[in-house]
Amino acid sequence: MNKPLTITGFSIALLFAIVMVIGLVGVMNYSPNSDNIIHDTREDGSTFISGDYLLPDVFAVGDVDCLTFEIKVFSQDSEGDVFQENVFYRDCDTESGDSAYTYLGDIETDGGNYILEIEGDIVIVDSGDLVIPGLAMSGGAGCCCLGSILGIVGLIIGKPKPQVLMVQQDGSLVAVQGQVVQQSTNSQIITQPQQIATQPQQYIPQPQETVVEEYSFEQKNEWQ
Repeated sequence: MNKPLTITGFSIALLFAIVMVIGLVGVMNYSPNSDNIIHDTREDGSTFISGDYLLPDVFAVGDVDCLTFEIKVFSQDSEGDVFQENVFYRDCDTESGDSAYTYLGDIETDGGNYILEIEGDIVIVDSGDLVIPGLAMSGGAGCCCLGSILGIVGLIIGKPKPQVLMVQQDGSLVAVQGQVVQQSTNSQIITQPQQIATQPQQYIPQPQETVVEEYSFEQKNEWQ
């Protein structure tokens, strides 16, 4: 295991997982508020001046049916002429984070004035509030995956392969699976001392034969 790489990878994954969760919470809680509402038909009427907002979101006031709510948005030039092309794009798959509003879709604007034809009240919201949470969610998810990959790689690499060695009688090391391990001059070989058992030798004396010559009187006379 490569310990530094493993710790770094999983630390990055944990950090950006937290960032991703924060971004996800921000996206789910996205709803109209006093800071991001740029037009409210209850106060500003049916003429919307887009200004620098390129893709504002539209919310109906209250809990309404997104599919049946009637809304059309037409652009108006500087001379007051109204173009009959509807620039509102309905999106009923996205839910609002506030039950007091219903998300309807967005308006594709180019900086001019727009005429609103609606059956009820709506608010137009600056979608810029979604930029930071959206980047945090998407970027956090990507970096979390990258950190997890680095951590897994760190767990895999650097792991020593187990080898079974056999000590031969001459002191050399040989791998059991056919891989010969060469012994370096600095390596130490630990061998068990061999005990040589010797049996004491017992001395058994061999009997010696003694020859006794017979003494005769004849020999005595010869000596004399």
